[in-house]
Amino acid sequence: MLFDEPDLPPCDWAYFATPSRESFEYTAAYADEFGMIVRPAYNRNSIPIANVKRIRQAHRILMAYGSAGSYRPMFSCIVVPAPRPVPGFDALSFADAAQHERLQNSGYVSDPVFNKFTGISIKMLQDLEHITCRIRKPAGNNVIRTWIEVFGPPIPEAE
Repeated sequence: MLFDEPDLPPCDWAYFATPSRESFEYTAAYADEFGMIVRPAYNRNSIPIANVKRIRQAHRILMAYGSAGSYRPMFSCIVVPAPRPVPGFDALSFADAAQHERLQNSGYVSDPVFNKFTGISIKMLQDLEHITCRIRKPAGNNVIRTWIEVFGPPIPEAE
């Protein structure tokens, strides 16, 4: 187990956001206000981002924020139907015009295949800013990890 806080809600995925674009507060506020975790569908080589195609409606995501392998919980959310679906991706939506302008002004990069901003469509479930534990991101560049990759298998309950 890679964390020390028992109050984290179990999820299907852990998403590791970095301060490369916006602060903790802005990232959380944007996700809540627009119902989206900003995420291109493809990388600059036109290859789908790892695990994005595996995320489905009703999956739960723990959003963590930080850098250098050490992150803190931000919120938990559930994947909802995309209001402007991205072809080939069950969980992704295109940003609307207002979102596009804000993302562009914040320095986010649009999806290189669609030339539009995309993101995982979500509904917030629980604000986790009050939880002080640190979550260690597994080695590698992939920012979307399965719960088991990050936290290990569930501990069986004693009989």
